[in-house]
Order: sequence, then C-alpha cells, then structure tokens
Amino acid sequence: MTFAKPLRANLACSNANIQDSMDKSFAHHYVPQTYLKQFANDQKKLYQLDKSSGMISPKTIAQICYQLSYYTIVKEETKLVNNISDPNFIEKKAFVRHENNYGKILPLLTVGHRSDFIADGDKVRLFLETLVSMKRRNPVFKQRVNNDSKNHYSSQKFMEDFKPYIEISRKIDPSTDPVEYIKNHINYVVTDAAKQSDMYLSRLLPGNSDILKEVVQTLWQFKLLIYHAPSGCEFLSSDNPGFVVAGNEVINLGGLNGDFIFYFR
Repeated sequence: MTFAKPLRANLACSNANIQDSMDKSFAHHYVPQTYLKQFANDQKKLYQLDKSSGMISPKTIAQICYQLSYYTIVKEETKLVNNISDPNFIEKKAFVRHENNYGKILPLLTVGHRSDFIADGDKVRLFLETLVSMKRRNPVFKQRVNNDSKNHYSSQKFMEDFKPYIEISRKIDPSTDPVEYIKNHINYVVTDAAKQSDMYLSRLLPGNSDILKEVVQTLWQFKLLIYHAPSGCEFLSSDNPGFVVAGNEVINLGGLNGDFIFYFR
C-alpha cells in the first residue's frame, strides 16, 4: 500500500471566506492548522483554484479547511450518553494527541531518502493515526457516514431485528405500541440533521476509536512509500486529499476527482 506525499505539498481545504479576525472558537478545521502551516509559502498563504469557476485566489490558513461549529455537539442526549458537558469537547480534546505531536512525525514526510529505511515504530503509528483521523474528519466522509446510517435505519432488516422483542415490549408496557415507537425513532434519526451530525461526532470521541485502531493496525502491515515532489515543482491537492495504491490499482479516496477546491503554493 502506498501513501502519496510530496516534499512540499501545499495542502489546504475548503470553500471558505473566513476573516482572520473572526471568532475562531466557531471555525472548526477538519484539517489541522498545525498541519497546514507546514505547506504555506513565505507569505503564510496558499492559492485556491476553484474548479467550477477557474478562479485562483490567495488564502490564509485560517480561511480554509473549516466549517462553522463543525464539531459542536447539539443534542443533550448525546452529551449525556457520552458523559460530557462541553458541546465543543471534540474540538478542544479529541485531536490533541495528533495535533500536538505532529512535529514528531513531520521529518517522516519532509526528509528525503534515496533508499529504504526503517522508521521509528511509534512515529509511524502516529503518522498512520494522523492520516486516518484526517480522512475521518473530512466533510465528505461525514456525509458518507450519515448516508450509511440513514440507509441502515430505513432498511427492512433494521425493523426485522426488533421483531423478537415486540411482544415482550407489549407485555412490559401495554400502553405503548412498540412498532409505532420504533417507526418514530427511525423517522427521528433519518430526518433530524442535528441527530445525524451528533451520531457522526460520537464516533470521533476518544473512547469510541476502535475503528481508527483497526484501520491503523491493517495499514501497519504494509510497506509505506512516501513520494516527494521533484525540486522546483509544485504539488496540487484538494480539500479532500489522499489516495492509496494497492498492487496495480490506484484507489482514489476522493482527493482528486469530484467537485473539490484545489490548493497549491
């Protein structure tokens, strides 16, 4: 499996026009600013290419790769179930390990090697965690998760899974129709955007990171190749970067195709 990463890839990420003076407590970056800073030019800016309009414009790091209140938990029930009180807990706490330690893995990306080398295991694992975390944080991934959840709850199988418990529920509480209750719950999950967002965000909480660990463990088994852009050449990336190569197959993870905004130095 191959991860593509140039020496000075100028990565940025969003269709945004935030002002640097804006209250940044609501501007939640789905690509960490500490990561983006490594790829800005000497003026601390990147250039944005809008595929739909063909327009190129300079952007600061604060102006890209963010959505307002992207990580804010809205539902009280979500905070109660996860035993948290701060609606912005994810923005403040969930990514501290990766963002604070990014400097430790930076040499893995920026220092070129002419032959195979053995990297520090802890740094490689942190590098993989950071990559997977960034993909999970992306709005495109969030939309896919939400769509999968809606399809799951709307499926016939979901209702069939409850059939063995329907009669038991009626005996426990004859005043409540369990079928109607389940249908109302399905409608709530499928139609309430805030509920869908909270379900996605719950997966990002530190205590709910089993999927992250499983993916990292799978990637750990492969040889990693890091590609560097030739000296003097620039690298284009989108607001959802990343692809892998498995054998002769290139698996695009949404980083180059689609209606994305592209960035370069």
